[in-house]
Amino acid sequence: MAAVITVVSEANPAESITDSKSLAESFTADMALTNDYVFRGISQSDAKPAIQASIGYSRDMGPVAVSLGAWGCNVEFNDGDKASVELDYTLDFCGTVGGEDGLGLSVGGIYYTYPGAANSLNFDFSRRMLARHMM
Repeated sequence: MAAVITVVSEANPAESITDSKSLAESFTADMALTNDYVFRGISQSDAKPAIQASIGYSRDMGPVAVSLGAWGCNVEFNDGDKASVELDYTLDFCGTVGGEDGLGLSVGGIYYTYPGAANSLNFDFSRRMLARHMM
């Protein structure tokens, strides 16, 4: 069971300084209360309730769109309370190469952090992503 609260705010499009195309930007935030935080089939909260929250910002700048985000949740790894929170940060760039009917590209990354955990535990890690699709 999960309770989810979502807030979405759409900013007014602004005029571009370099051309007459409009720039669209948006801000999102959400929060959830769950009975367990499970990642790839493994409980990250020791089968206990978890509070998850995220914020995001995106901006469409014509040929390229940029998205930034942050997500957090309580964790319990039974490691002597060295890690009690997971904070993830995302950055994504999307665009099209070769016009409207060209190749769509998305390049981004995510960085997982566990504040309070000793560096020797090597909990923090990152992932890079590249996706492509025909338009």
